[in-house]
Amino acid sequence: MAVPLTIGLLSACTQSEMAQDKTSGQTQQAQQNDPQKPAVGTGDGKAAGQAQTPEPKTPAAEPKTTGHEMNQKGTTVKSLPKNKTIEVTLEGMKEKKKGTLFKSEQKYYLYTLPGFTATGEEPGKDMILVDRDDRHFMRIERFPSDVNIADAINNAKEELKLTGEVNEHKGDLADPFFNQAKAYLFASDGKVTHAIIIQEIKGQKFRFTLNIAGTESSEGMIPSFWAMIKTIGILK
Repeated sequence: MAVPLTIGLLSACTQSEMAQDKTSGQTQQAQQNDPQKPAVGTGDGKAAGQAQTPEPKTPAAEPKTTGHEMNQKGTTVKSLPKNKTIEVTLEGMKEKKKGTLFKSEQKYYLYTLPGFTATGEEPGKDMILVDRDDRHFMRIERFPSDVNIADAINNAKEELKLTGEVNEHKGDLADPFFNQAKAYLFASDGKVTHAIIIQEIKGQKFRFTLNIAGTESSEGMIPSFWAMIKTIGILK
């Protein structure tokens, strides 16, 4: 039985070879008739009727995320240096000091001078304390966008009346930055001076309440608080 099976296989192979020779001859003849037509099964290896594998597509570049968008997602805000040089005018002399970054939950930041510490006091209020004498301090409040400035000024005056006669600076301050304040009010009882500054900074309105005790350590306190206020920036 082995012999007939072998003969059958040889016969099948011979028929297959003959079919391939016939197909090859037809292809060669077609190329001679139309030299522009590519030969089937040659060239790029894509036979007629054969499914072509699509070339991989280059993935589209992901859109860049801006700092503001990232902040809206709660991931990050624009990076800020931990330290910044602050210029302070003390006794008519300008000095440069190393400031330290403070980020407030009220969505602003500032840089504190050496010897001062910034901290959150309560929701909507921050404090900057003097390390060597905490009788000197500044309270910072960021107003809502719909604040009524006239009402805010009247409230400040009523508050200062508890200390003494209310006075107001109007364009006569040593630092021109604060001459643009909505109000710069102060009162003193001889032991302590209270000042309230209502000012717009970078489009946002703030109230700064300064408490300066009448002691030897009070020297340079107001210019130092001024210098820190001027470093304020807004966190979006």
